[in-house]
Amino acid sequence: MKRYLLPAVAALAASAPALARAESKIAVVEMARAIAETNEGGRATLTLKSLFDKRQVELDGKQTGLLKERTELEKKCKAGLGKAECDRGQEEIQKKLFDLQQLLMQYQGEIQKKQAEATQPMFQKMTRVLERLAKQKGYDLVVDKQAALHFKSELDLTELAISTYNADTPGVPALTAAEKAQLAAMPAPGSPAPPPDPKAAKKPAPPKK
Repeated sequence: MKRYLLPAVAALAASAPALARAESKIAVVEMARAIAETNEGGRATLTLKSLFDKRQVELDGKQTGLLKERTELEKKCKAGLGKAECDRGQEEIQKKLFDLQQLLMQYQGEIQKKQAEATQPMFQKMTRVLERLAKQKGYDLVVDKQAALHFKSELDLTELAISTYNADTPGVPALTAAEKAQLAAMPAPGSPAPPPDPKAAKKPAPPKK
């Protein structure tokens, strides 16, 4: 979600002189957290996690099978399987490893696409919420918290933005205690699946003479 952060640095740098002269009011928001901790954002994260876990189980199963196949081939080669058969078996394993790596890239692209599809509408909604809050409270500029070196805690609109967003989406039920606990236990959203084990491509031992 962080890829959708407000272009705060450029906006702040361009307007700094004018803002200083006019003594304008500036607020901050932690945009990524503001989106992720809404009821809608939390549910989207859990949906993506479910998809990620499903894909990970599939990849793990394929990788385990490939490692087993390589181990069995290596044993056969050590036991005296002919060189031609060993080479042919290794070529098959290399092809399956390549296919597994391609499948990994496909799944990563799928999850990233679904994340973007889910996040972009929420980013737009949150932007409208922040525009309304800024107008109500008399702020001239709202920047992302990451761009602010120092600010007073009362200038942070994150918690208010989350509660206002939830109030604006009454059709989305509040997160349950179990869902909140699951979200709290999660690693950073969007973490990529580990690549297939390179040991799967290890060349088997040459056949005994």
